[in-house]
Amino acid sequence: MLSSYENFFKHADKDPDKLLEFNPVATEMFLFDAVFTYQALTTEIPPLMGTFKIWALIHYPYIRDETAKTLFNSLPYGTENAWKDMEKGAFLGSFMPIALKTGTV
Repeated sequence: MLSSYENFFKHADKDPDKLLEFNPVATEMFLFDAVFTYQALTTEIPPLMGTFKIWALIHYPYIRDETAKTLFNSLPYGTENAWKDMEKGAFLGSFMPIALKTGTV
């Protein structure tokens, strides 16, 4: 999947009429990879990236490491589902103030 996007942009001049179907999940995966790579390289995570990381860990639980699993298992019953059911804008509005206040999530 990744190479299809790379090839589309790399060879756009040779096939200007070609279309690439937008895949929102692929975009989320690219963002997820960028956030985790940034954190691994810099050992920091800016507030906006931290907020996206929490969102991703809620919506894609299979990517959680042991620390994240412990954190999510310690939440009161129903909390994770309530967060998962929030629209993206509401989630951002709820978590960004916390991330900005603490400097990270």
